[in-house]
Formats: sequence, C-alpha cells, structure tokens
Amino acid sequence: MSPTKSPGFLHFYGQLLAESHSRFAIVQEDGEFNEIPLTLLTLYHLGIRDQALVRRTYHALAYTCSLWTLSPAPITNEDLYRGRHSYQRAFVDYFALTFLHNNFSKACIRHLLFGGERPLIYGLFPGRGLSMFGQPLVTLADSLDLFNQGAHHNTPGNNGLFVGSLLMSEALGQAATSWTGDLFELLSCPTTPSGAPAVSTLLSPEEVLDRVAFDGRFSGIMRAGPGFYRVDDVLKNPAVRGAVVGYLRRTELRLDDGSIADMAYLAASLLATTHVPGRVAFDYFLTQLPTYVWSARVLMTRLGPALSAGDRLALLRMLWCVVLLTYVTQLRPRRNADLLLAGDVAEEYRGWEEMFEEVRQQQAMGSGSVVFMRALVSLRRLDRVFRGLHGHLYLKAGWKLVKSWEGWTGLGQAGEVTMNVRL
Repeated sequence: MSPTKSPGFLHFYGQLLAESHSRFAIVQEDGEFNEIPLTLLTLYHLGIRDQALVRRTYHALAYTCSLWTLSPAPITNEDLYRGRHSYQRAFVDYFALTFLHNNFSKACIRHLLFGGERPLIYGLFPGRGLSMFGQPLVTLADSLDLFNQGAHHNTPGNNGLFVGSLLMSEALGQAATSWTGDLFELLSCPTTPSGAPAVSTLLSPEEVLDRVAFDGRFSGIMRAGPGFYRVDDVLKNPAVRGAVVGYLRRTELRLDDGSIADMAYLAASLLATTHVPGRVAFDYFLTQLPTYVWSARVLMTRLGPALSAGDRLALLRMLWCVVLLTYVTQLRPRRNADLLLAGDVAEEYRGWEEMFEEVRQQQAMGSGSVVFMRALVSLRRLDRVFRGLHGHLYLKAGWKLVKSWEGWTGLGQAGEVTMNVRL
C-alpha cells in the first residue's frame, strides 16, 4: 500500500482536518477561503510524511484564520440564504445533517449539486479573490476520493469516511456561502437564443480557443490588468458576454472522457507554453486549470450512474466556461508547443516519483505554493489517464514547473512578468 494511502497516515491528517473543521470559518472575513483543508490534502497527496512539517504548516495557516461565529438562524431552505457569509456555519451543519440522514448516498449528493431551480453546481467557482477560485470544486473532489477510499477500506484505523464527510459539507458550504450566481446566469442562457442562427458545425474546445484568441471583441476589455478576480469586466460587458455565450453554443462536448481529455490538454498547454520565449513564467490562474479539469473528472467518475446525461453536460459546460473565461481574463496568451521542447524540460524522462521527492524537499525548506503543488498532483493524475493520447505532455509540464517556478504572474500587479499575451 502506498504511504499516502495508508490508514495511519490519513488518520494523522484527519486529526488536523477535524480540528480545523471545528474551529475555523470556511470563508474568512475578507472573503477569501480557509486554505487549511486544501493545503493539508495537497501535502497528503504529495506524500509528505514529516508530521512536524505538516503541523508547522497547519499552525502557520491557523494563525491567520477566523474562528467560527454563530449563524443568525439554522438553514431550512439553503437556496434562501445563499451568498450570506453570516450563515456559513449553518450551511455546513445543514449539509452535514443532510448527508447523514441520507446515509451519504450518491443520489443525495447528486440532488444537492444538480437539483432545484438554481443548482449548487454553479457555485463551485465562486472565488473573486486570490484563493483558488474553484476551491469548493477541488475540496468536493477530495472528499469524494476520500469517501471512496474509506468505503473500500472501512477499518478502525482508516477514517476516510469521516474526513470525506467533513470536507463534503465544507465544500458545499463554501459554494453556498460564496454563491454569486454569475456562472448560473451565463450558462442558463438558452442553448439557441431566440432569433439566433442555428449552429451548423460544432467545434472542438481547441478550435474554439483558437478562434477566441483572434476575436477582436475580447481586445482591451481587461484594462485594469489580468486576473480572474476581475472576471466581472467580462461578464458585465454585453458584447463580450454575448461572444462567450456564442462560443459555448458552438463547442462540442462529449459525455465520455473525450471532452475532459481535450480540456486537460489545453490546461497543461496553457500552464507550460504561454510565456515569452526565453523568459519562463507561470500564470497563477492558468496554472489552476489542470486541477479543475481533474476535479471535474473525479465528480463524473465517483458519482457515476447517479448523474444523468444532463448532469454531465451541465458539469462539462461549466468547466469549459471557466476555462474560456480564465483564458480571456489572462489576456488570451499564445500557446507555443516548441516551449516544451527546449532545454528547460530535459528532465522529461525522469519519473513522477523523482519529481515529487524534489518537491517534498523544497517543501521541507519552506518553499512552495498550494497552487503550485496541487497543479503537480493534478498533472500526475492526468498523465496516468491520458498519456496514451498526449504522450509526455503532463510530465514535461510538471518538470518545467518544478525546475523553473519562482513565483506567479497574471495577478495584475505592478512589475510582474508579462506572458505572451494578446491585449
């Protein structure tokens, strides 16, 4: 059994996650997410076994976390209280009790995510700050993986079921508490609006992205600079919003792994091949995309038959919409496959374990970023599934990130390195 899968190893992390769950708010006073669960599970996936290091990381994050405060009232209908941070404790309790009363069934999870007039699935990308803007989706995927692990190894020493249930209630609590409705409104536009010409030919995600790259309607809209937290500059511009809806209508999405594979390929390419030649840099928001693609695949895989074809299509459309919006907010950088053939990726034939060992050593010295580390975990998992389609793309992207990452760009801050963008 892998060290990262051992019951005792998860038990140690579970104790810290349970402490965080009982003490700290899931959304902080400044609107950013509590990153303790995301960070601890990332260290777990990387195989960090140094308990002292993990505890130091936990306490460093806990030092800046807001404590829980009582909600004004319990939740009886979660749809009525969405977007109200003062109800976050009540949201977590509501979802935890709902899961418990339904024996944590996949049908219950599916209903909470896809049921109702405003499905909560559209709240999984609520971020407008510098936290991972899709953290609820990632936490939910982690919870389903742990829950599945616990179901297959339900022994006294393995608390995968317990930890998974905590994370599940937190993930949906974050989605409900930080709900904005932007993606829901955008994706609720009719597939074929009244008066619009019928779409005769659908395009692959890559073909759509290539057209967006040269579409003048997106030029000059990010006047304040890049950054997904400025996505309202896109959503509140009627012409640009209409262009996004048009491209969503024209994208062919397949309900099997085909569209996930397409988006995984684009996500890795946007991470590793969009800097200016000779000046390696990594965009903070583009680097998150492989993690979101993988997390969406986990939802489709773990919930399996509980999801209808309509549910799967809704999830894929949401994911693709996020990829498109991120590409636009990050100024539509040029992809250049030659940048993965250069000398800075000469490590491609060393394996993932060698890479992860290097990252573990970096983490022991206090370096690293949860976005950086989680991207590597996701690239490795995508490689396991799609290497037959995409060769060493994910391994090359991972080694490039490990060898060349020194910090982030794409945040719209003064003096940051510019990617190979189209303004």
